[in-house]
Amino acid sequence: MQYTLSFRHWMLLILILVLMGQFRPVQADPIITEFSLPAGGWREPRGITSGPDGSQVPGGTALWFTEYEGSKIGRITADGTITEFPLPARASGPTSIILGPDGQALWFTEHDNDAIGRITPRGVITEFRLPLGFSLIQPVDIALGSDGNLWFTENSLTANNIGRITPDGVITEFPIPTKESSPDGIALGPDGNLWFTEIVGDKIGRITPTGQITEFPLPPWKNGPSGDVRNITLGADGNLWFPEPSRNKIGRITPTGQITEFLVPTKASMPWAIISGPDGSNANALWFTEVLSNQIGRITLAGVFTEFPVPTADGQPADITTGPDGSGVPGSTGLWFTEGPSDKIGRISGINGIATPAASTP
Repeated sequence: MQYTLSFRHWMLLILILVLMGQFRPVQADPIITEFSLPAGGWREPRGITSGPDGSQVPGGTALWFTEYEGSKIGRITADGTITEFPLPARASGPTSIILGPDGQALWFTEHDNDAIGRITPRGVITEFRLPLGFSLIQPVDIALGSDGNLWFTENSLTANNIGRITPDGVITEFPIPTKESSPDGIALGPDGNLWFTEIVGDKIGRITPTGQITEFPLPPWKNGPSGDVRNITLGADGNLWFPEPSRNKIGRITPTGQITEFLVPTKASMPWAIISGPDGSNANALWFTEVLSNQIGRITLAGVFTEFPVPTADGQPADITTGPDGSGVPGSTGLWFTEGPSDKIGRISGINGIATPAASTP
């Protein structure tokens, strides 16, 4: 006798198989789309961030990015339309960019011009020179603090400060206890403090809104290089996460200073920038760039890795951020990243529900 299963019976069977761990729906890899910058010379896009909500901006919601070699600030809409705004100073080396406290203007660092810049959604630029006293201060990363001010790292070995600039341009600098530490990345932590990385100091630092600094050394690595820590971001678990390019690891530090490291599967990948991902409603993963392996990586809060190749050979993805996924669906979020050598901006869509492999070991 032949039996035919009804739709209800099929659904019941699938549910049983899921509970038994024998059935997993097929999930597609995320889709990476690349947008070339306008012709006219090498730009080297570096930092990237989401802009204002778009209600007062021509073209709607967009991503904003820096062009290190082009000395411009760029803007790209969700469909890939690019607009560029030249900076007043040539060879200013804009590096990092972030949305400011008013939710409209964006603030950025000018690494080679020793200045902090501000640009409105319509492209009006204001620059604030850093205090004199050093020939090269080299501001790198910038972040919005819990006090409503912008905080930034001064990367040169001679400056070695954490800087703070108010919305009206008043600048204060705080010396880092470790000499010649070369601070790089900076991000707001869950405790209201700013957390930063030290490339040469091989430490993670924490600075309070009043300027008190505490440093946490990275775990020693026997017969190996320093962590060469660069970027840092806040994870959904309330910890700070950071790439270690030289060690080929992703690090995690708790607000109390406990550090754990996870080895990236691809050897010598050079993980560089990292951001907490918009993975559906749980956001239980972070996404990072791999410069040398030319990949975008994903790590769950439990330390499980997945990696996705960038279509352009030797694209060398650098910075990464969240933004609209280009689908046009309100609230649908993806990821965006910069590609310096290829002068492109990449967009990652379809990232919800990505299959996760077995757990990895720190």
